[in-house]
Amino acid sequence: MAPKAIIAPSILSADFAQLGADCARTMDQGADWLHVDIMDGHFVPNITFGAPVVAKIRKHVDRPIEKHGRGTHRVLTAGFLMRDIAKEEAKRAAKAAKAQ
Repeated sequence: MAPKAIIAPSILSADFAQLGADCARTMDQGADWLHVDIMDGHFVPNITFGAPVVAKIRKHVDRPIEKHGRGTHRVLTAGFLMRDIAKEEAKRAAKAAKAQ
């Protein structure tokens, strides 16, 4: 039997002026996770999201957020951004645990 597919739409096409609402609506429409592309503007021409944006999205989404880093020095760029995002996620988890 094949494993269950996980639906993780990218938020690159979201309306950035309503990012939280768009992310929440995406989850309400059946997404399992959100996919966040993190780009530095060098390796690929776009500049996208970092830890502060992911932290703000987290207030609107209670399911996993998949992160995908793309940078000139992919290991360094993605590593530093992922580290910052992991810190934000850890703070959120600790706060949620404390509230229970």
